Amino acid sequence: KMAVDLPLGCDLPISSRLLTRKSSSLQASPRLSERPSPLATPLLEDGLKKQAESAVKSPSEKQIVEIVKAVLYGLINAVVVAPVEISFASIIFRNAFFHKNPAVYSQLVKLVLFSSAVHQTVFSLSSTLPFAIGQVQDAGLIFLSTMCETIVSSMHGAPDEEVYATTLVLLSVCTAVLGVALIITGKLKLAGLVQYLPLP
Repeated sequence: KMAVDLPLGCDLPISSRLLTRKSSSLQASPRLSERPSPLATPLLEDGLKKQAESAVKSPSEKQIVEIVKAVLYGLINAVVVAPVEISFASIIFRNAFFHKNPAVYSQLVKLVLFSSAVHQTVFSLSSTLPFAIGQVQDAGLIFLSTMCETIVSSMHGAPDEEVYATTLVLLSVCTAVLGVALIITGKLKLAGLVQYLPLP
């Protein structure tokens, strides 16, 4: 910009007046960035705003969603696993001795369901995988069933209460020892030693 000193009472030329009016009109007009875009519509802006708000959720909403998912997964797992655990109980206690009293057999089935629930809870809480859902495997059923058969045959003629107590105590102790051994194997990362076991 150039400043020109004019004497008092001297009018500006016509060209200077036009330039002054043009510059003042440009300053009064809104900037291009402040003008609304001809493509912008209220509905489109509202939709984009809602989409952005739904994409960025607060931590509390994310936690609620994760809790709901976990509860649904747990319910589905319970519905699927409950019949399987009942069949596991029938395999473990397949000896005719355990079927003499229906009330006792129902208690044995409930005990298997309870132990399965404890197993799945401990597995889910202590697993390093955040998506892990524990489930009792059927690999050891043949051993548990054989143990029950051996106990019943070796205690032939003993009172029923003693046979039930001996069976449950031995099964609990043996499975607990096996669980501790598996935990130690996992903590010490000794699973690779399994490859040295001879195959049949």
